[in-house]
Amino acid sequence: MTCECHEIDYMSGLLPCAEGYRMKDGSDYVPGKCCQFKVNEKTMSMGQYFGVCKFIPGEPGTLFPEEVYQFLIRPLPTLEEGVESEALD
Repeated sequence: MTCECHEIDYMSGLLPCAEGYRMKDGSDYVPGKCCQFKVNEKTMSMGQYFGVCKFIPGEPGTLFPEEVYQFLIRPLPTLEEGVESEALD
């Protein structure tokens, strides 16, 4: 089992109006390339995941982009905050 996460353009998910990630070659995202997807589909064990994946978000030494990790863990606005900001517009 090998890590294929390097083929995913994680920064593409941060683009305005992005519907998700793209592959580095510009093609549509291929879920089967992501190690976490492989774990979810039971084609990779958690032990294999931690042993081979180079893109584990938040792990020391990861190749997963820090900007994307920070985006994923950011606090989301509450419903009340969303209503207040819309009322101000």
